Amino acid sequence: MSAQPNSSENPDPLDRLEDLDRRTSVRQAWQLAIAFPVVTIVAWIVLDQTVGDTAVTRIIPTVISMFGPIVAGLVVLRKWRRYQWWQPFMGTLWWLIPFFLIIFTTLPIPLIIGH
Repeated sequence: MSAQPNSSENPDPLDRLEDLDRRTSVRQAWQLAIAFPVVTIVAWIVLDQTVGDTAVTRIIPTVISMFGPIVAGLVVLRKWRRYQWWQPFMGTLWWLIPFFLIIFTTLPIPLIIGH
């Protein structure tokens, strides 16, 4: 009678690596999804308190929020090409695009129309 290894005692190393990749991707996607909006809002508040209502106060947060979807899209592309877990970053991309559009349609508009 041969002893068969129990799958719960000896998990497949490939399954463990895929599980680790999934957990890491989800954690990184959440960090990215939270970091860009927080940095954008903090930059806007700090600039508004220090410089006042100027062009810099409206342009810098817009540029920061623009980099969110760009970074998330590049991460999706990189992970997809490497056959890694890319789906959480696609969710992050879908969250950051509307955030950028809201910022883009509220902050720079007074510069264009001249208050």
